[in-house]
Amino acid sequence: DMMGAAAVAGIFHALGELKISQNVLGFIPTTENMPGGRAQKPGDVHRSLGGKTVEISNTDAEGRLILADALEYAQKFEPQALFDFATLTGAVTVTFGEFIAGTMGTDKETIKKVFDAGQRTYERTWELPVYDEYSEEVKSDIADVNNIGYGYFAGAIMGAAFLKKF
Repeated sequence: DMMGAAAVAGIFHALGELKISQNVLGFIPTTENMPGGRAQKPGDVHRSLGGKTVEISNTDAEGRLILADALEYAQKFEPQALFDFATLTGAVTVTFGEFIAGTMGTDKETIKKVFDAGQRTYERTWELPVYDEYSEEVKSDIADVNNIGYGYFAGAIMGAAFLKKF
């Protein structure tokens, strides 16, 4: 899922061009995704940077593991706001097509600002809910959290519910 990384790189290019004087940090977590004897398998338990344990139920949801680490690392800088530009899954594209980005978050005022900016710039967004019930779906019996919801539906929201734990 390199689109989130490309978005962060593009934002920093724009910040430089615009000569923005505010302190902005960007993190681009990367990893090599190769099969082998040490590859994760369903049932494995992964430990995040901050120490939370994650049950691996779906090995195709591996990107959110490094996103969780990036979120935990970024919090060390005590940011006023924290944005994650992850694609999470193709489920958002299935929902909105190529013309709207899904937005999820915990700060309604910031989400409204992002929506309003998108309307002005034709980079439109639409909010998807991350209700508490979704957080119940990423609970685990053997770890602090499961890397994917137990059901088939709401893939992008389940990714957000997972990341909300970090």
